[in-house]
Amino acid sequence: MNVFGKNILMKIIFCDNALSTLVNFRFDIIKHFYDRGDDVIIIYPRQTFSEDYAKLFPDGINRIELDFKPSGMSILSDIHYLISLIKIYERENPDIVFHYTIKPNLYGSLAAKWTKTNSVAMVAGLGYMFEGNSIGKKLGRILYKIGLRCSQRVIVLNEDNYVSLLRDGFVKKENLILFEGGEGVNFNKFYHIENHFYSTRFLMVARILYDKGYSEYVEAASIVKNKYPDIEIELLGSFDEKSPMRVPVSVVKKDIAEGKITYLGVTNDVPSFVGRDGVVVVVNSYHEGMNRSIMEACAMGRPVITTDIPGCREQVDNGVNGYLIPPKNAKILANRMLQFIELPQEKKQEMAKASYQKAISRFDVRSVISKYNDIIKELLD
Repeated sequence: MNVFGKNILMKIIFCDNALSTLVNFRFDIIKHFYDRGDDVIIIYPRQTFSEDYAKLFPDGINRIELDFKPSGMSILSDIHYLISLIKIYERENPDIVFHYTIKPNLYGSLAAKWTKTNSVAMVAGLGYMFEGNSIGKKLGRILYKIGLRCSQRVIVLNEDNYVSLLRDGFVKKENLILFEGGEGVNFNKFYHIENHFYSTRFLMVARILYDKGYSEYVEAASIVKNKYPDIEIELLGSFDEKSPMRVPVSVVKKDIAEGKITYLGVTNDVPSFVGRDGVVVVVNSYHEGMNRSIMEACAMGRPVITTDIPGCREQVDNGVNGYLIPPKNAKILANRMLQFIELPQEKKQEMAKASYQKAISRFDVRSVISKYNDIIKELLD
C-alpha cells in the first residue's frame, strides 16, 4: 500500500474460528494482500483443519494452528487461547490483525491491546449469544463488549447490527464501520449463468442448524410435495456437531428417508450446484450478518426466497428478485415456494435477471478489498 507516498509491505494476520470460514468468506481478501507482496499469516483452531481447504492457500501464506474449541465452554481453554495469541502477536509483531467471530473478536482484541497491535474486529452477525437473557449470555455479552472496545475498528455487515452495537455501547461511533455489501462476491467464481427455468428446484445452502430454519424448510417441503410430488427440494451444507443449534444426523436421515428433502452433502464447489438451471435459493435463517448464500445466488442470477430479517432483507426486493417471508413460518414459506412454481416462465426469468442486477450493483468483492485498504491506511497513517 502507499503510506506517506511510499510503497510499504506489511505483515497482516487474519484470525478466525475455523479454516473453512477463512476460505469461504475471506479467501479473496487474504489472497489480495498475499499477491500484493505482504507477509500474510492465518490463525485458526487445529480442530478445524481440512486438507481440501488448506491446499487452496499459496505455500507462502503462513498457517498457525492452535488447540482451541470455538464453541467450547472451558474458561481454562479460553485463557490458554488468549495467552497463545499474545505470544504470537509478540513474536510476529504484525502491522495489523483482523479478527472474525466471537472468540477471536474477544480474545484476539484483548491480545492485540496487550501487545499494542493494530486490530480490527468483524461482527458478521448478532447471533445466538445475543438472543435471550440467561446469566451465561449476559456475561458473554459483557465480555464481548470489553473485547470490541479493545479493537480500533469494528466492521458490521448490516445496518441493524450497526445500530444495535452503537445503541448498547459496544463500540464508539468513530470506530464502527458498515460494509453495506457484506464481504462481497468474486464474480469470476460466482459468475452469471442464464436461468431458463425448464424446471424449478429449491436449494437451501447452509450449515444444518435449527436457527438456519431447517425445521421450517422440511415442513414447507412436505407441503409443497403434497401438491407437486416431483419437485426437487434440496439441502447443501455441513453438519455442525459442536453448535448448540445443531440438527442431529438421525433427524436429517429420517427426513431424507421420508422423501421430504434431498441431501446433497458438502462441497467446495458451491457454484456447480447453484448454477444449475431452475434453481431458486432458499435462506430461512433466524439471524444473519449479511448472508453470503444470497449474495452468491444473486451473482449467478438465481431468485431467492428468504426471511425478512437484517442481513437477508437488504438483498431481496420482495416480488422483484424473490420473496421475503417471516422467520419461523413454514406455511408462508411453502406458499411462496408454490407461488414461484406456478409463475410463468418469463416472470421467473425476470426475477433471475433482477437478482444479477442487484449483485453487480452491491456485492463486488473488489469494493470490499478497497475498504480493507482504506482501514489499513487510516490506522497506519
